[in-house]
Amino acid sequence: MSERMYTAAWQELFQQADAGARTSPASAGSGADGGGGGKDLQHSGRPWTRAAGAAEDLRLSVTTARSRLTGAHDGIAAAGAGLGSLGVLRTVLASWEARLGAVGSECGDLAPKLRLVAKDQGEQEIKVKTSFEGRDRPTGDEPGK
Repeated sequence: MSERMYTAAWQELFQQADAGARTSPASAGSGADGGGGGKDLQHSGRPWTRAAGAAEDLRLSVTTARSRLTGAHDGIAAAGAGLGSLGVLRTVLASWEARLGAVGSECGDLAPKLRLVAKDQGEQEIKVKTSFEGRDRPTGDEPGK
């Protein structure tokens, strides 16, 4: 698989996501004590799968828009023969086709990755829960509490 180049904005988002993935559970909460507020850390795959669906919807919309844009230019070369602006129009069309193609491609690549995050986190949550099976849960009256 080849390494993809992303814009600076996307790179920053990826770096923030990587940093968030390394956040400890104790710092993930928003309680007054700076910890988890006394609640269990829980995972939901729904935001990830919804984001994947949105990426697929955007890919489809962009692909449709690109197709319509290209189709709307059919016959313009013959109808505009001799016009000086025809070359500029072709350049603009090519630019938009490339941009829309890149967005569609990126969304198409992103959707399965988002679904994989939901799946992987769900599997990890099961592993963690399983690792604690049969152990007593702290009650809060241990020394130092």
